[in-house]
Amino acid sequence: MKVSGQVPFESPLYKAGVSQDDQIVNLGGVDLASQGALDGVLAQHKPGDAVPIRFARRSGETVNATLTFDEDLRIEIVPVEKTGGTLTAAQKAFRDDWLNAKKK
Repeated sequence: MKVSGQVPFESPLYKAGVSQDDQIVNLGGVDLASQGALDGVLAQHKPGDAVPIRFARRSGETVNATLTFDEDLRIEIVPVEKTGGTLTAAQKAFRDDWLNAKKK
């Protein structure tokens, strides 16, 4: 998976030493041959988890490091009810299904 954009300052990738145009080869012991492989690794981890990461620099150098997952404090998830909005029955069913799936 090629890092096509700037790596945000202080992000987990930045802290692991990854830069723009680096090619992430392996994360958490999984070869990243597809977006699905990356999505699978990301779904298995939570903030605070540390996993090995292997990436190749533009120069061809291979780097082995550790990536520690972190929360993105710029994002806040707030239920619609707390914003003064109204939750529809369909939205409630979707939210309940999604939350219960995460517990499994």
